[in-house]
Amino acid sequence: METSVAETFRNGIVLITGGTGFLGKLLTEKLLRSCPVKKVVVLVRSKKGLDASQRVANIYKQTLFDRIRHEKSNFI
Repeated sequence: METSVAETFRNGIVLITGGTGFLGKLLTEKLLRSCPVKKVVVLVRSKKGLDASQRVANIYKQTLFDRIRHEKSNFI
């Protein structure tokens, strides 16, 4: 029996490490947009004078996340 990726993650909690890298950002965006996940947890560390929350805020302002910001009112 085949199960779709979206169904695999339905109501799940997903932990992403490396979420600030190229592939991590793409994976995070795709999960948030396409899968009915309950929660996505992204592990982020401080770097280059920015704390983790500042880094996340900067990442989620990127154009990659424009579609999610437009479609989901509860996105950061």
